[in-house]
Amino acid sequence: MKEIVLGFLVQGPAHGYVLRDRVRRELGPAWRFTSSQIYAWLRELEQEGLVRGQVGPGLKGRPRRAYELTPKGRERFFVWLAEGNSERRRGEFLVRLFFVLRYSPQDVDLFVERETAELLVRRRRLMARKPPADAFARAVHQFRRLQVETGLRWLREVKVLLDKERRPEC
Repeated sequence: MKEIVLGFLVQGPAHGYVLRDRVRRELGPAWRFTSSQIYAWLRELEQEGLVRGQVGPGLKGRPRRAYELTPKGRERFFVWLAEGNSERRRGEFLVRLFFVLRYSPQDVDLFVERETAELLVRRRRLMARKPPADAFARAVHQFRRLQVETGLRWLREVKVLLDKERRPEC
């Protein structure tokens, strides 16, 4: 997800290996990727005019390419962050939550509420469907329903966790 690179470049210019290390360290298990993905995303983002790369001196005299956000890239990142999680890409909610907490902490409650509302709609749709006659189709239906229920329960726990963290110690 190229938006990860944009989000980390909001902090300032960085070389590809620095971005890779930041993503691994700060997003940890929420997003798995290969080093080659970071560089491929950087090339694509540069072609789209969302980042600008500049070659400069690196370690041991080898040139390194540092990347920075363009105004267009900054705008795209914050539009993506604000638009919600409608595409449902793997792990995207966690990545957005990470960046909302970092760049828009005042919006985190709204962000969690929107995700909760989306899951409630999905649950209503699943519950409105007539149970399939086929055993495998019923198993898949039940799996999806339980995924949504687990997501809703997890969001309630996240809200409690975030509320505790914001509450000053007595």
